[in-house]
Amino acid sequence: MNWQNREVPVSTQAELLSLNRSGLYYQPVPPSAEEVVCKHRIDEIYTAHPYYGYRRIAAQLHRDGQPINQKTVACYMQEMGLAAMYPGPNLDTIPIGDTVGELVGAELGSLLGSKSSKVRNSCFLHFFSCYEGIETKKIDSSSNEGMLQ
Repeated sequence: MNWQNREVPVSTQAELLSLNRSGLYYQPVPPSAEEVVCKHRIDEIYTAHPYYGYRRIAAQLHRDGQPINQKTVACYMQEMGLAAMYPGPNLDTIPIGDTVGELVGAELGSLLGSKSSKVRNSCFLHFFSCYEGIETKKIDSSSNEGMLQ
């Protein structure tokens, strides 16, 4: 935007740039000191207890003498990219017909963020090459042998 050149009106400049004219005048407001202090405290609590969700963090803040709404804590955590760490569902079962090695290899590949089967297999082989004597079994649906408890 050229604010100094009045040969072309601001509305025309905004239209040419495919911008809303009302958005050109917006001045962002910096966060308040109270918000910054609260976000720092949330970060400290989350660093000490990464398994705490927004409800527990809000309760901890209340115990510390800093009353704050749970929704506000949830909003701040989302802005900072924080989320409670907890185990996913069905971690104690293995689908019938899969090998333990395939599942571990898939998990290692997902941890590395790779969708390539070559990377997953090489990580899997490296993982098991560190531990001698471990072998994978094909889980048979007729027996419980090889099932994780």
